[in-house]
Amino acid sequence: ATVIFMVVNVPILRTLVYMQVNLHVVNLIFLSLLLWRRKPFLSALALALAVHFKASPIILVFAFILERDWRWLAWFTLNFFLIGAFSYLSHGISPFVDFVHNVLSLPASRGINFRENSFDSLFFALTTFFKADNFPTQYLIYIVKFIVGVITLIVVAANIKHQTFYKEETRGKYLFNSIPALLVLLTLASPIVWVHHGVFLALAFLVILKRLSSSFQWTLYGFAYFLEFLVPTFDFFPWSYGRLLSPMIILGLLWLLPRQQNRPSVFEAINCWLPKINTIRDASSGEGI
Repeated sequence: ATVIFMVVNVPILRTLVYMQVNLHVVNLIFLSLLLWRRKPFLSALALALAVHFKASPIILVFAFILERDWRWLAWFTLNFFLIGAFSYLSHGISPFVDFVHNVLSLPASRGINFRENSFDSLFFALTTFFKADNFPTQYLIYIVKFIVGVITLIVVAANIKHQTFYKEETRGKYLFNSIPALLVLLTLASPIVWVHHGVFLALAFLVILKRLSSSFQWTLYGFAYFLEFLVPTFDFFPWSYGRLLSPMIILGLLWLLPRQQNRPSVFEAINCWLPKINTIRDASSGEGI
């Protein structure tokens, strides 16, 4: 499934063509999760580096706060400031000042670009379309993102309660069950979301595959997957904002999954079939009984 996911994937293609750093950031996020148990220092260092590449992965720190891993949080804080100090010694304070200036000046300098799939882009496009230039669009964007943040926290709580992705009663229950929804929030909360930012949703899309259990869920998933990873980038209002709809569908699926486990998913069914196939094969050779 992962190989097929990588082969036909518009966000990955756009990342490679435009030589973006997104794959480096995604790899650092994955390393942070994989190294968390055995190498907490390296795990914290990986996420600190990811945050210095792009600020949005800072949202994932919340998962470690939920896990109450104070040692990891201490390592992250130390690494974060050490990396910042290295940047300061190399280039002075100007990179940090430029970052703050760019963030603050983004609403005023924003143009209309229909292939940019953030809430900011959508609402400013609607404001222009309806000629409502005096409408307080930026405040509406803040309200919408706040509501999305609250909904994401509710979904995180549901996934932790039902242990949707990680069912062990050991360390990791809070971390691994909250990461998929937080990756969706990472995308939805960003003030700029280009096509290549879809790579941040890869882990959420892939782990959900193991929990889909109804035709309705598969239909929703297939529609979201089509919008995010298969549709070429284009400028055509409002249809080009489909990639904004996709992560919201995934957020809805993350809410539905703990509540609709009426029949086994495709992956669980395959896991049940494999022992039966082995039993039949062994029986045919006289070794099955």
